[in-house]
Amino acid sequence: MVNKKMIILVALIAIMCVAIGAIFLFNTTSYEKVELTPNGTSLEIPMKNMEYLGEVSGIKFWKWNYGSLAAYNSQQANNSSGAFALHVMDELLKNANIEMVDGFKVYRIDASQIDDFVGMDLEGKVYCISLDNETTHDNILICSNDKHEATHVAQSVEYRN
Repeated sequence: MVNKKMIILVALIAIMCVAIGAIFLFNTTSYEKVELTPNGTSLEIPMKNMEYLGEVSGIKFWKWNYGSLAAYNSQQANNSSGAFALHVMDELLKNANIEMVDGFKVYRIDASQIDDFVGMDLEGKVYCISLDNETTHDNILICSNDKHEATHVAQSVEYRN
């Protein structure tokens, strides 16, 4: 009788381990390294429906299922309207709720406030991280419905001059 209970208990534990493993396996996000500027600055963007939208006023845009990215290099772009657009975005983020996640300032705002700027079709709250590098002149805005995804993208940035 004790052996039968022990076998059932071991079988239940094994089933739970398989279920937990399957959850982690199917919830992983694949990332693709993308070069933002010809100087070699790059980062990882989620591959799930990732699409390069093009360039407007020197700002390059990408989007994926739950987020988007805007990148501008002030040294390479001969257009001050791109710098102005990023400045406007930074001003908008100043009014957002801010929290620190993995050493990054993460701004939580309503997606409708930035949909037109970054080409997103997201709803609800989004988490944005604004990065700049004075050495490489790169300005990057990362927005996602998932703050952990946004911080992963931010952590993957490699600046090159």
